[in-house]
Amino acid sequence: MKNENKIRVTLVDPINWEPLDLYFKILDTDVAKQWTTHFTDLKQGAHYVRESSLKTNRYASSISLDDCFNILCKLVDSINTFYDRPITRPTEITEDVLNYLHECYEVYGVRAEEKLEEKYWDTAYLTIPEDSHLAKVWPGETFNENMHNDFVKLNEWIHKTETFTSEGKIKGPGGVITYSLSPRTDFPLKDADFDNIEKYLDFGDFCLGYNTLGKNLEHIVLDGDQEALNRNAIVPQTTWSSEAFINLNRAMNNDRDVQDYKIKWDALNVTKKTNFTFGDHKTNREGYIKIAELDERSKVLVYDTITNTVKLDFAKYSKVQNIEIVQDYQVNKFGDERTPRWKPIPVNNGRIIEKIESKEAIITWILNNVCTYSCRYCPPSLHNGTNPKYDWEEIEPFVDKIFQHYEKNFGSNIRFALSGGEPTLSRFFPELIREVVKRGSSIGITTNLTRSIRFIKNNFGYLQYAACSFHPEMAFTRNDADDFFEKIKVSCTYCNTTVRVMLDPKYWDLTLNFIDKLFTDDAVTANVEVVFIQDQYGGSAQKICDLSYTPEQIKYINNFVNKNSTKKDKKPFSKLPRLKDDTRSDVFYTDGTSEKLISPQPYINKGETRFFDYSCSIGKESLFINYDGTIRRANCSEGGKNLGSIEEFETMDWDSLGTPLRCTIGWCQCGADVPISKKITY
Repeated sequence: MKNENKIRVTLVDPINWEPLDLYFKILDTDVAKQWTTHFTDLKQGAHYVRESSLKTNRYASSISLDDCFNILCKLVDSINTFYDRPITRPTEITEDVLNYLHECYEVYGVRAEEKLEEKYWDTAYLTIPEDSHLAKVWPGETFNENMHNDFVKLNEWIHKTETFTSEGKIKGPGGVITYSLSPRTDFPLKDADFDNIEKYLDFGDFCLGYNTLGKNLEHIVLDGDQEALNRNAIVPQTTWSSEAFINLNRAMNNDRDVQDYKIKWDALNVTKKTNFTFGDHKTNREGYIKIAELDERSKVLVYDTITNTVKLDFAKYSKVQNIEIVQDYQVNKFGDERTPRWKPIPVNNGRIIEKIESKEAIITWILNNVCTYSCRYCPPSLHNGTNPKYDWEEIEPFVDKIFQHYEKNFGSNIRFALSGGEPTLSRFFPELIREVVKRGSSIGITTNLTRSIRFIKNNFGYLQYAACSFHPEMAFTRNDADDFFEKIKVSCTYCNTTVRVMLDPKYWDLTLNFIDKLFTDDAVTANVEVVFIQDQYGGSAQKICDLSYTPEQIKYINNFVNKNSTKKDKKPFSKLPRLKDDTRSDVFYTDGTSEKLISPQPYINKGETRFFDYSCSIGKESLFINYDGTIRRANCSEGGKNLGSIEEFETMDWDSLGTPLRCTIGWCQCGADVPISKKITY
């Protein structure tokens, strides 16, 4: 049987990181096929999530009207710090206030589009002095991404607030999902596309988002927007993009729903003031163009078609983790079968990170997928390959491009983080570390330390740090533990050294004895970290092995203290200055406290790196190069898995890396990704 594509929408409970998958059957229409193709292409290339929200109904919502009011005020205040047409700050929430704020949003949208069309910002920075007042008010010398995003959020929160103020809103545990990707491309709608327009949506209808700036007739009627009707500000939908609108409210197709809409229609005297005929939804362009519907296997889990009621409180699943196109065979992956795609997150200690501020760019490079070890918790893709085909002559121009791009914002504060496989096995490893040092930047590696002492002495002096991973399964079964210990002593004399002990429950007692040895030998000045091993370690999307910790072992991990921090520092020989505190990231907590991020691992172990829905500067402050030469923003693959390659780096859109992304990962567990700037968003 031929597999069909389905749309999978994944919601999460952000507290317990519990997933809920909903599958949608794509309609056999031209516009549905076009949307699916375009959406798939966007997900594979460079992109970021422009909007992603699940708006639940009032009684089931975790937010209050006061929350909405406060957020609207904050957004208006933020916009007014730069906008040349200050918006009146709300003093209360009424339909008139919301309509006014929405009109401000629409006006800004029109103005911004005009500036973009005339390419204003392509040259403005050349003609407007930085100290001029014109640079400090919109439109300014450069496109203000922060203010633009505030306007987008303003529109989103206007619609969230309407849930509390509209009398005709559905009461119950339902909601609506809006989702869109950037870069945004608008495609014209054809008359035939409106054959699938739905005025009264069924539960689970998946529709094109209304991406045309302005209100269509339905929005005007539902909002009771007399002012918009009087000035004939009716804007029917004319285009489609990646935007999607998903109805998770009860079906609205009965006589009462039609009557309620007719009452609102007559109250505005729509028939007398326009040429629109009540009930002619296709001509009136009222409603949404349907492109998919909820699969029956999903629908039965969350909706009772007999009683027309929503069975699930969607307020629990208050975040949209992802929307993707999958093959039909994957639709059967419910419950426990789906769980392996979700990483077990350590229990948080109660502290919540508000933001992280970085002062450097981090270039993460998986130099190869060949390794001297084959740990059972490591994805085979990281240790079953061969050295890449690249020689230094091929790599050098690419490295030069990296410096050209990131030096503009970070100067020499660029850190290369090398791993593998085993990075020291790469053919161009010696040339790369020397080139980075020559340019005044820093470089460090993650290594299993199986190379010879001679190799360490010849190369580690160029390193800022060496993160040396101790793998009990390999070390104890191969009798490598003593050899590793002696190499640690040598590494400590050449660079900042950290021993990252993989806490394998299978070798627990032996490992703790090894840690004690690291603490008691005065020649070992290395920092010691313990690593909470995942059954999906290394970024794998599948469960690799079964690993579980006892409560006592978890307690040990959470309470672990590096006793070597008090040892007398033996100044290592290095061709590079020591890592300065002012280049380390700052961590700010919601309780007002802050600290320097010395190492990401303790934050990961304690479950503090739950950055779902945060704004993250991956790409702007980072780059990830995989062992096969493909390039993406960061290890987590947010923003696209393949933005380019080493072979084709000159044609890659480097400028697209400058836009922060919304995090859709439940738990950040990459040591290179954690220090990147990020912050809580509304």
